[in-house]
Amino acid sequence: MKAAELLEYSEKFKLQVVDIDIPEIKPSEVLIKVVAASVNDIDNEIGRGELKNIFDYKLPQILGSEVSGYIEKIGDDVEEFEIGDAVYTRLPIRQLGGFAEYVAVDMDYIAKAPKTLKLFQSSTVPFPALAAYQILVDRLTVEPGKTLFINGGSGSFGSGAIVIAKAMGLNVIVSGNRKFRNNAMILGADKYIDYKVLDYTQVVDRVDYVIDALGRDHFEDEMKILKTNGDLVSLNGIPDNAFAKRQKFGWLKKHKIKKMSANVESKSDEYRVKYHYVLSRENGKQLKKISEIIDKTDCIKKIKFERGVFKIEQINEALDYVKKHHTEKVIILF
Repeated sequence: MKAAELLEYSEKFKLQVVDIDIPEIKPSEVLIKVVAASVNDIDNEIGRGELKNIFDYKLPQILGSEVSGYIEKIGDDVEEFEIGDAVYTRLPIRQLGGFAEYVAVDMDYIAKAPKTLKLFQSSTVPFPALAAYQILVDRLTVEPGKTLFINGGSGSFGSGAIVIAKAMGLNVIVSGNRKFRNNAMILGADKYIDYKVLDYTQVVDRVDYVIDALGRDHFEDEMKILKTNGDLVSLNGIPDNAFAKRQKFGWLKKHKIKKMSANVESKSDEYRVKYHYVLSRENGKQLKKISEIIDKTDCIKKIKFERGVFKIEQINEALDYVKKHHTEKVIILF
């Protein structure tokens, strides 16, 4: 099978497309014939070595963490799925392999793809939707009627977060680019702020939750608009001590993260708010719930899916495209 491997970490890394054996499956795994794989910012971050302090892969490593496709083979212990099922998954961060024609995945990490989306579209869902679900349910345990502000909510993460937040009864305010406004309102956002026209800090105040999709340079402004004891969650920022504990890192990694997060922890104390770092993780049961939410949300069908489409031989072009078009989903079709 064809697969795209990372051979070395580099600021100007390139993946190499190689022919390798189709993976064998364990009793608890299924073999997926990949229809589409989604390309994300994290793939570039891994290639540049920016996550080595957290996840240092043994190279060569096939990259890619989101795929959709059909089950071609099932292990002896697999009961919930059958050969031919259309499924999607967010692969474990320590077991990537989505940029390949086939991938072996544990049954606990997959779910049947949403019926209201085309299968190739489903490949763009797991990473952002699981992040949103795990933020709102696992990390924050949000309450209906409260207000969520999403900063940098343009694109795939914003889409997933809006749908899930509205399903949980939240009021949702989004700041992003003008192009995404129509999609955001169709999905149910209560208010949309074009960041080039209006400074959100002038019109948003005392919200219960903030999700940051932009990074550390925006933390202080985001903390200012939170209520006392409100929650700021970052997707692209600085790992915190709680994250290190959840990942069960050793002493050295915990020490590095403690130093990295010292400033943001100090700022959160100053503004009397709580800071969290979330990296979405694989979870088939949650993906099943996400499929149910999507299939109940008729507005998903009305969305214009912005995306770049590439073949596996164009993987490096796709990665470059992601660098330049952060708000658009990019997929590899097989």
